[in-house]
Amino acid sequence: MYFRAYPSLRTVMAPWLDPKPLFTTTVHVTEVVAKPGQTLESIWHPPPGMPMTGAVYQVDIPGVRSGFAARPGYLYLPPAYLASPRPQLPVLVLLAGFSEGGTCAIQLSTQAPRLYPFFVDISGQSGPTLGSRQLTISRAFRGDAAAFARVDPLAVLAHARFPHNAGVFVGGANDRVYTPQQRIMYLAARHAGMKVAFMDLPGGHNWRVWRGGLEHTVAWLASRLSITGRSR
Repeated sequence: MYFRAYPSLRTVMAPWLDPKPLFTTTVHVTEVVAKPGQTLESIWHPPPGMPMTGAVYQVDIPGVRSGFAARPGYLYLPPAYLASPRPQLPVLVLLAGFSEGGTCAIQLSTQAPRLYPFFVDISGQSGPTLGSRQLTISRAFRGDAAAFARVDPLAVLAHARFPHNAGVFVGGANDRVYTPQQRIMYLAARHAGMKVAFMDLPGGHNWRVWRGGLEHTVAWLASRLSITGRSR
């Protein structure tokens, strides 16, 4: 109950009561593509018959380079994707990450700034960790501190500039462990030239903050990804 991830027995049993199908293929439909300088909302409008709700699928994402055998991921397709014609939507790689996922968000943006120029880091850590810096370097990097530093976002931000990247850091006002780390990352990102903001929300290290953080930043992401003209 610490994370408030399972507020009821129904949510605990959801994977068995409401299993999601495996996403295997797509139906070919006409896509509306925005040109440079255009937004999707200016050229695409919901067609008649568009579903009222989206759909959730499981999806296998093979670790082609890493060899990591991951669990199936979850793919949410909004109603617009299920329409015909549909807009060519960007993929949101839950780069609005929560907790350790927040750490991954800033890590991806510093490692591949052109591929992931925008991110939302909600209650993330100041760097990847297995419990301590020494333990992380020993177990995950075979004792190679230099290899760790190359993927440590705090170290990367101290030595590189990211003038074309933007992000939002979100922390819970009552989270005395992760929110201080968020402030450290926010200042480091700003020092590295990123266009960043910090958002302090009521709550601790739980879904109350994570849900609110995503709700507050979806419009910002949509404007940055040229879905809408401006943040609302």
